[in-house]
Amino acid sequence: MLSVTQRQLNLKHYYLFYIGDIDGIEKAQTKQAYERFQKDQKLGVDGIYGPETEAALLQCIKDVQEQLNTYGGYKLNVDGLVGEATIDAIKKFQTDKGLKADGIAGIDTMAELNKVLVPKSGGGQGSSDKGSSGKGGWESIEYFKKEEFKCDCNGKYCNGYPAELSLKLVHILEQVRKKYGKPITITSGMRCTRQNQIDGGISNSKHLYGKAADFWFSGMDKQAVIAYCKTLPGYNYAYTNNSNMLYAVHIDVV
Repeated sequence: MLSVTQRQLNLKHYYLFYIGDIDGIEKAQTKQAYERFQKDQKLGVDGIYGPETEAALLQCIKDVQEQLNTYGGYKLNVDGLVGEATIDAIKKFQTDKGLKADGIAGIDTMAELNKVLVPKSGGGQGSSDKGSSGKGGWESIEYFKKEEFKCDCNGKYCNGYPAELSLKLVHILEQVRKKYGKPITITSGMRCTRQNQIDGGISNSKHLYGKAADFWFSGMDKQAVIAYCKTLPGYNYAYTNNSNMLYAVHIDVV
């Protein structure tokens, strides 16, 4: 498990979940930071730093480190640990984007950083992303249009496409459409950082990277659809019954 000092560093420099001094003491402010992070990540909110909380925190920092490396070639160790090198890279990125250079990957910084493709969770720059059919481009897509996946902020916070939409995702939805023979409604596609917060998404949601969609069709057996999605190439994760999702199924891809 990470030391309390490292937990505080990670939670301070990622969305400022921790607002106290870096003192290595697990007091009330630190436990409150655990709770805020757990709530953000849709974990059990108990203020106890356990294995699930640590795994989620490490992955969030790794995503930031990979994004920084992709953007600026900073050659950070992608280890999930905030240190001087990661803080300096965040400050350089903020300076490049005309933001306050405080070394904290907060709302405005992440809004810019989430435009950078991430090899692990965003597909990587230069990825062909041809999908299960081996075909590339929208010419292989029969049932969907790119506009159906546009961010729901309607231009208020982004241009509608804050990242590159994964064709692997669209190909999976194509297969679902063909199997069940019913038109599919995309209830949530791409999201910019601010829209993701409004929608209650986790701070490193794959919706931010064009790698996830929530969808619905008439008469859908949600559990059967999830079971089918698990058989398809490129599948990563699916779930339903989140209170914010109503009748939809969430699917995301590798």
